[in-house]
Amino acid sequence: MNNYTIDASVYAYSLNINSSQKEINNFLKNVNNLYKIVMGKQPRNIRCYLLLKDIKLLKILNLDITKLRANSLPRTLRNAQRNLFFMYKKLLPGTVSNNLTSNRKELSRYYLFEENFGIDSINFHSQPQFSYDISQEINKNLQDNFKKNIAIIVALNNFVYKNCETHKIIYGNNTALNDVSISTDFSITMKQSSFVDNKSGKTYYYTHRIKNFPSANSSRKERINIKMQNQNAKFSTLDTLVKNEYNYQLWACWEDAFCAAQTQFSNIEFGPECRDGIEQYANKIELEKRKIPNQKDLNKIDQWKEQFPCVLYENLKALHTCMGVMNKARTLNINERYDNNCRKCSTYALCGSHIRLFGPDCVEETLNMKKNSDVQKDRSRKNSLGCRSDFWQHLRVYSKACDDPLSFLTLRLYFRWITDRKIQIGWIGRHLYLPCKSYDERTNSVPNCGRPFDCPLNPLCEDHDPKKDKLTNYLKQWP
Repeated sequence: MNNYTIDASVYAYSLNINSSQKEINNFLKNVNNLYKIVMGKQPRNIRCYLLLKDIKLLKILNLDITKLRANSLPRTLRNAQRNLFFMYKKLLPGTVSNNLTSNRKELSRYYLFEENFGIDSINFHSQPQFSYDISQEINKNLQDNFKKNIAIIVALNNFVYKNCETHKIIYGNNTALNDVSISTDFSITMKQSSFVDNKSGKTYYYTHRIKNFPSANSSRKERINIKMQNQNAKFSTLDTLVKNEYNYQLWACWEDAFCAAQTQFSNIEFGPECRDGIEQYANKIELEKRKIPNQKDLNKIDQWKEQFPCVLYENLKALHTCMGVMNKARTLNINERYDNNCRKCSTYALCGSHIRLFGPDCVEETLNMKKNSDVQKDRSRKNSLGCRSDFWQHLRVYSKACDDPLSFLTLRLYFRWITDRKIQIGWIGRHLYLPCKSYDERTNSVPNCGRPFDCPLNPLCEDHDPKKDKLTNYLKQWP
């Protein structure tokens, strides 16, 4: 799984009444491609980021584009303006866009670089030195911003990924730059955040930390000094990203992708139920597809069938790559957090939310769920030695709400740690059992269920058997 940070040079250049047709066409193409990435809800075989400080330039673009008078492209320009507006509104905080949407938090988590990595600002102690003259490639007004963005990514490559392939930079040119080495001396200021303890109601303040980054300056706990010599950065273009990275033809079928992963990824051990789970999952898709009358839903199923092998492989690849550079996390002070959302994970001290930085959406079942006997039973899977183990950590590879008619497309990958640098995967396939959140014990009903006659957990479903436990009922939908 590759990560990409899209630099402002892709979209933050001004257009005016005198702009050439070529400049306008290039701008429209970039905006439309960016819209596909940010708003297209693509499956997670890659991860794309935009920087908040860069996205604010969209406001300028939104004003500039209204000044254009290209008679040959009025509708296209209006569409580009609309796309910019939606990206701007979805991604920027409410203090800037004044319109918080219900899914902005999710989009921000996935796409805003600063929110995901907890980096607040960067301050250069000296001008970074490049092995390549970028003055011909990047607009003069954006060169300093471009250098700062490169420095941040190079620091991640050096300290987190231990390579320059995992996280690349998308810049605003149609021809990809060759590898560039950079020497730089700068400081990163980490974000300061807070959370409220549910039990005590007390507010705790903490500084965000990135695992394997240098220690903070003793005088300023939120500031980290970084000095690097001749570190490489990899570049790509938006055209290449859209054409190549979204090409899902690498694997003809899931069997080929899975076999390749088993052969290539030595940091992962696969339990015997992994293949069974994928096969059950694939068969279920074919079975349900025959029942779907809606052509729009059929298109979504076909699209996912095409993408699924590549997405599966890339998530496994990210796990393998992450394990290869994993070191035990250092002990944090009470006012520090790697990722506050992951602080209750049982492997937090080891992982330090490291897996998320490589792209996968990794979570662990909550303590309450672990106490549920049906939940525990469904997560007890055969490990690579054929013995049963509990698999609580999992990757959310693809998600649909449980009451969505296409909920059977939801794909999960359940694993457990066996050493600091090796994991076992016990199950790949359907979402393992969780209690229905909408079930009302008082009325023995599931209010507002989206598929009341299809889910065996719902008493209205003809397959529901009140004499059977909930896990048994749940499994009826998975032959």
